[in-house]
Amino acid sequence: MDELILNEFYNKILPAIRDDNLKIDGWNFNIEFQTLLNDNKKYTNYDVSETLIISDIDLFNQLLVQYTKKMIDIILNSSLKNIDYVYYNGNKTYIIDFIISNLWNNVTDMDLINPINFLRMRINFLDDTLYDKNSKIVYLTDIDFLEYSNIEYEIKLNNPILETPYSFSSYIVRDRSNNEVFKLPEIFYGISEGICYIYAIQRIEKVQKNEYTKKVNRILYRVNKEIYDDYALDNIKDVTPSALVSLTIFIKKLKEININDIRVIDYMPIRYKAKEKAIDYRVNKFKDKVSQEEFRKIEESAKEEHYNIQTNITDKFMRNFRRLEYQLGDVHIVNFPKDVDSMMHIRINNNTINNDNILNRLYCYNNIKRNKL
Repeated sequence: MDELILNEFYNKILPAIRDDNLKIDGWNFNIEFQTLLNDNKKYTNYDVSETLIISDIDLFNQLLVQYTKKMIDIILNSSLKNIDYVYYNGNKTYIIDFIISNLWNNVTDMDLINPINFLRMRINFLDDTLYDKNSKIVYLTDIDFLEYSNIEYEIKLNNPILETPYSFSSYIVRDRSNNEVFKLPEIFYGISEGICYIYAIQRIEKVQKNEYTKKVNRILYRVNKEIYDDYALDNIKDVTPSALVSLTIFIKKLKEININDIRVIDYMPIRYKAKEKAIDYRVNKFKDKVSQEEFRKIEESAKEEHYNIQTNITDKFMRNFRRLEYQLGDVHIVNFPKDVDSMMHIRINNNTINNDNILNRLYCYNNIKRNKL
């Protein structure tokens, strides 16, 4: 197994990534970077800006094999085995290629420079102590300001194509049998050596509309009560209330298990470039159908739109944490992205602000239970 993993990585995956031509049994992976491996020029392509630097090849190989084996074990012993393009009828070589290729989709610029740390971190992500297979947890109960509802959460095992192996999925629930369930956005995270890394906040499922969920949605907008746009760094009211509530519940849980350091991922170059390539592919369909000048305008417009969309998504993602710093008191931003690396560094302190805003009331709520459903 070890030899097969390393053979696939060095003889198939890295050369294909170097040439932006990674295909696994018909699946295209838009992953492109060059690799510096001692004096070996086999994986270099100086036309590519992103560079993976492998300094200690023995340790790198050991960790790559360890990660791949752990991921294979998770796939074979979970519902991931039911996803055709993940399991592929149990084809071992395909599963290895799929795992390793998706791993490098999730690097930051610093991860490319320090792949040893990156691999250790991703291995630790797989050993999530919060993960309880097939269980929803009743966390907070009988919350009067949320229609006497409970807060439930579960840790979901994610498809390997996503940013992290697990996500924190929370719900506001009064009566499941009557569909009185308000699904909050999911938080894609990983925990390594006492630090929580947050990669994304996404609404995966639409909220089912009924009288209860409409009422809860109106209540959640009260998070902006007595919040003013006087924060020097940003317009902190320009956030999604349900995302704020989801993050507040998650940070409350992290603090409970003594995780007080958070890193928020700002930029993943390989993922960003993959989206650019998808746009190029779409735009190139017009190349032979319009004039050169018109094609240039279409191309520039598409790239500008992509840049603006991604910038807005990232800015709004980061704005959630600026808002929580302003409102909760406990959340302290130590460094912004690009100050030290491509992450926002956050420290959870014991300076909780207790007032009647529902976000603060939720963060300070003490009727905590840990019953499994």
